[in-house]
Amino acid sequence: MGYYVVFLRAVTPTGKNKVPMAELRKLLEQNKFSDVRTYIASGNVILKTSLGAREVEKTVRALIKKNFGGDLDTFALTPDELALVLKGSPFKKPDGKTHYYTLLSDVPSASAQKAFSEIDFSPDKIVLKKKVVYAEYRTLISESKFNNNYFEKKLSVRATTRNFNTMSKLLEMARELVG
Repeated sequence: MGYYVVFLRAVTPTGKNKVPMAELRKLLEQNKFSDVRTYIASGNVILKTSLGAREVEKTVRALIKKNFGGDLDTFALTPDELALVLKGSPFKKPDGKTHYYTLLSDVPSASAQKAFSEIDFSPDKIVLKKKVVYAEYRTLISESKFNNNYFEKKLSVRATTRNFNTMSKLLEMARELVG
């Protein structure tokens, strides 16, 4: 049995991707998961299971689709993997207003990585490391064209993005559960 932090892509407060967190917790606890916690309404879950990461992703995605209707990409990391993502940031003193982490479903192809490395992201700073895009925005993320959808298109992978504060809080919560 181990813990995973599960990130859901594109959860919305209304519409087809609405996933009420209290209902999701109950659903997951009824289906192979225990010690389920959620954090804010944007699709962040911590849970305990004997399943591996890919099975967690598939199972959570299928349960959400069947019970809530949305077909949401899911990304599962162990607390140690999440700690490595945060530690791997190339930026000094990350903060929740300007620093974002985009988790990728796969390592992009060599050709996609090369093309990505040649993009001028000014005034923002964007760094790709394996399955994570690290971003330091000089403007608001909502004003930058370099966002989750942009990264998915350029790298031909699925992605989900969180800010430093959310990632840090999830790691803190996961570590408290692990003990």
